[in-house]
Amino acid sequence: MKITYIHQHYSQLPAEGGLSRPWQFARRLAADGHEVTLIAGSRQARTTYVEGVRIVHVRAPYANAAGPVKRIVAFLLFVLRATLLAVRTPADVVFASSTPLTVAVPGMIGALTNRARFVFEVRDLWPTVPIELGVLTNPVLKALARGLERLTYRRADTVIALSDDMAAGVRSVNGTVPVVVIPNASDFSLFPDPSETPEIRAEQGWEPEETVLVYAGSFGRIYNLGWVVDLAAALRSQGVRVVMYGNGGTMPALRQRATKHGLDVDSLLPGRVRRQDLARVLSAADATISSVLRLTCLEPASINKVFESMAAQKPVLFNHDGWLTELMTEHRAGWRLDDDPAKAALQVQDILARPEQLREAGERSAELGRERFDRDKLYVGFRAAVVGA
Repeated sequence: MKITYIHQHYSQLPAEGGLSRPWQFARRLAADGHEVTLIAGSRQARTTYVEGVRIVHVRAPYANAAGPVKRIVAFLLFVLRATLLAVRTPADVVFASSTPLTVAVPGMIGALTNRARFVFEVRDLWPTVPIELGVLTNPVLKALARGLERLTYRRADTVIALSDDMAAGVRSVNGTVPVVVIPNASDFSLFPDPSETPEIRAEQGWEPEETVLVYAGSFGRIYNLGWVVDLAAALRSQGVRVVMYGNGGTMPALRQRATKHGLDVDSLLPGRVRRQDLARVLSAADATISSVLRLTCLEPASINKVFESMAAQKPVLFNHDGWLTELMTEHRAGWRLDDDPAKAALQVQDILARPEQLREAGERSAELGRERFDRDKLYVGFRAAVVGA
């Protein structure tokens, strides 16, 4: 079967890490004998063939730090170029994965011209999220976005949602479209054995006796990373190292905030870690941090870093609510910390005072990942939703 897989923000090649959902599912589809073309956006056009997957990056530069006008231009540029490519690419199935919601346009047109099935994946509830965040405020654009949302669900043969709450959001717009829940996954095979931890910590300059908490992900506004910097400052005297890997529009403000706290800015904010190194640093940490603004519209999110923490066999410290927070805390594989960083630091100190508790939480995190979010297990449902069998 010929499958066109449209994902605007897929940027890295497999050699650069391969931890991402689109690559891991695309490569499995190809291994099953399907002909897969993955269409994504990038700063420059390029075509690569890896493990039977044709990866085509169309030129549509995008950056989270860019202003709203530049982001809209990037979305429209991708729509135009991805649509032209999708129309020219023979397909039995066209699969479009949001965000942004506009990826549905090349998906629907590509499916229509190829007389193919159209499958749409909801990774975040757009346009609800940008509207509630105050990012999308223009009444005309909001009406257009809502119209596109309704049209997408009406045209889709199947919708894949990344959480039950997202599925409920889809059904609130269209109660008849088939919806399948396929959350993000844990790829245990991509993470090093725990026996390598001492070597990795030495590589990172982390002392054997210090506790290391890691945040690794986007530095967008919704991630409330000022809270993490404040937590690092509150834990400074407790022998706890906080490391925030990533980059984005909030980086200058975070560096300034860290400087005001008197923190070692370069140690706290070393920049983006290479995808191939992400698994190593997560596996060598003592726990990971999941930080998001406390907004109801963000609670359905299927936060990838939490699933990576499960694969790294680490507990997660949350500063937000949502289904993942509830799941991890119920399984005693993580903790919900206070909104006040000073109070959260006291909670962390209490957790660290019982090392056995931390170790057991990491074991439960891995157990949960293996039982419910193993990539190979989730792929079975994903394949059925996409291929239709």
